[in-house]
This record gives sequence, structure tokens and C-alpha cells, in this order.
Amino acid sequence: MSRHDDLTMYMANMRDDSDAKLECYFDDYSNNLWHVYVNGAEIFNLLSDTVIQSLEQEYVKHRRSEADAHNLELAIDRYESQREARMRAAY
Repeated sequence: MSRHDDLTMYMANMRDDSDAKLECYFDDYSNNLWHVYVNGAEIFNLLSDTVIQSLEQEYVKHRRSEADAHNLELAIDRYESQREARMRAAY
């Protein structure tokens, strides 16, 4: 269960060499960052505007990548379905 059911969680990597993950919560409509946790502690209020903007840009890129992958899967499924229909019609 999510800490914030009304927001979307996205795990971001820290910018340094550590293995720490940032547990980020975004609003899906605005792509605004609302909460950030590291090891269970909320750190949103400690982040600079530049870091927040960077995380929001990373999230937008992630969502676009997911949408592109989804659209590609749909196109492949549609192609395979049409190909199967043509093969059945040929027999």
C-alpha cells in the first residue's frame, strides 16, 4: 500500500554514488512532486527548487517512456492480430 494513495510513487536514484533511492510521490495531472522520502524520512522540505524541478523532469521523461512502450506494445498486438486474421482468411 502506498503512503499517499492519491499520488503516484516513482523511485528515483540519488545523484551521487550512493545506492540510496528517493521514494517520490507525484500528482499525475500536474506532474508536480509532493513528497520525497529517503530511508523512511520525508525530505521534501530540505530539497532545493532546482532538485525538485530535476526530479519532476525525470518523472515526465519516465512517463513518456512508459507511454511509448505501451503504444509500441499496442501496435505490435494490432499487427499480429491483423496478420493472424489474414492468415485465417487465406485458408
